[in-house]
Amino acid sequence: NLKRYKMPVNANLNPNSAARDAVAELTEILRQWEEEHNISGSDPTPHLVKLCELFELHTNNFLKRDPDPFDDRHPVTSDPDGALGQLLRALFKRDVFVTKLVNHYLRDNYFSAQGSSQDSTPVNTAACRLMLDLLHGLDIPQVFRDSESTVAKLFTWAEKAPEPLRTYATGLLSAAVDIPDIATNFRDNNAHLLPIMLNRLWDLKDEGGQDDVAPSETARVPARPF
Repeated sequence: NLKRYKMPVNANLNPNSAARDAVAELTEILRQWEEEHNISGSDPTPHLVKLCELFELHTNNFLKRDPDPFDDRHPVTSDPDGALGQLLRALFKRDVFVTKLVNHYLRDNYFSAQGSSQDSTPVNTAACRLMLDLLHGLDIPQVFRDSESTVAKLFTWAEKAPEPLRTYATGLLSAAVDIPDIATNFRDNNAHLLPIMLNRLWDLKDEGGQDDVAPSETARVPARPF
């Protein structure tokens, strides 16, 4: 149901040529997906990855325009001629695809439920990545409030999944726990995961190493600069 996603009603529908080309590419990817998604055992991962690459390209282009970080309007409203808003608008008209993405491709038993022995990790990874790309257009409270099992799965993936699924799940989880009801319902899970995340940050810091050249006395930050 498209009411679950926040799409502006009175958007300016005059995309420039780059936006038209982007929407045409999106349409072709979804056409290919539609031809295959009802075939038993078909793998949607290649189509999801193509969508990720398309949205990431135009998200980067959108961010290069230095949008106001406090402007939380949908990109189709804040940048009506830009490709990102038009892509989001076009994608969320595809109710069947969005439902599959949110309700099916995040299942860790996606293939086994169809009687296949194929590993579901690649499709889970691509689905999480795409949902992160779509955060500008998703109604996050509605998506996650309707499926606490998905939130529970994100906690598991954020702790134990292989990379890059672990990182994508962490990103989605950060959006989910920003919702008060979910933060309350998963308080114990969050408390368990927090020290794990802090340790990962320390590990990343150690992997980064130290600068080869020590800072000069004038450049060194004092222990208590306040």
